[in-house]
Order: sequence, then C-alpha cells, then structure tokens
Amino acid sequence: MKSDFVVEFRSAWIEGQRLYIQTEFCDYTLKEIIEAKNKHFSASNAASFGQTIDITLIPLIDYFIAYELFEELTESLNYLHSFKPPIMHRDLKPANILVLHTIAGSGRQFIKIGDFGYAKPYVYLGQSNTVDKGTVKYMAREVCRGKHYDTKADVYSLGLICIELFGLDEFQ
Repeated sequence: MKSDFVVEFRSAWIEGQRLYIQTEFCDYTLKEIIEAKNKHFSASNAASFGQTIDITLIPLIDYFIAYELFEELTESLNYLHSFKPPIMHRDLKPANILVLHTIAGSGRQFIKIGDFGYAKPYVYLGQSNTVDKGTVKYMAREVCRGKHYDTKADVYSLGLICIELFGLDEFQ
C-alpha cells in the first residue's frame, strides 16, 4: 500500500530466527511530539517564551499544533477505513503514528500511520474479532470485553489520542 497516509513498506528479510521489516524513515512518533509539546508549551515554561513572544499566545499556538496533527491523523485513518473492505488498524496509539519533518508548503503529510502488525480487513462474520490485539489503554470497551467490533474501535482509539494531543484530562 503506497500512500501519503501510511508508512511505506520497503523490504523484509529473515536472518536466523528474526524477521526484519524495513519501512520509510520517519523522524518522530506522535508520542514523542506530544511529550515535547507538553514540556515546551506547559504553563511552567510559558515564562521562558515571554522574552520572545506574547505569552498569551502560547495556548493558541499549542492548539494550532494539536489541530494540524489531529486533522492529518483523521485523514490518515479515513484513508484506511475507505478501502473495500475497510482496514482496521486495531492498535492505533501515539507510538504507532509517525511524524515526518517536512518543509511547510510541500503538500506532504506530516502524519503517517505505521505498525500494521494487528491490522486486518473488516469483514462482518457475526462473531467477535480477536480480543488480545492492541494496547489496552487505547482499546474500545467492546474490544476489551470480547464483543463484536468494527472500524469504530479505531475511531474510539483516535478519540483517546485526541484527548492526549490537546492536553485534556479524560476524567474531567
């Protein structure tokens, strides 16, 4: 699958008992970006920005960074779900979302979805899909409970990523 929305597969090989998969290089994971954003745009660091920009702009800048990343992430997930049958990622989390460092105005995506180890086409067979796939923190309830699930489980994971990306507290 060659697309701006997913990490490009380059090659694979086996050496001994290990499988190696080579993909296109991406500079960061979304997890690293969220951690850096939270560190540099936190209220405690706002004073250090005050020397160069109006500190009241910090929340606005933080919001626009999160918005741009989230918009591209939703486009990437929509790409997977637009296949016939749709592709369920089943392990969508910040560590599996990769970020390219590109020049503004290049027209390229910053965000690419990676790690398709648990991905599969969605075909309704009236039975539950495998329960033990994915990361519990980002799993929809129906997945955790072994119930039937579909691409909406990826959308649930996307919502949890959104909460992290925008620095919201999911328990408020």
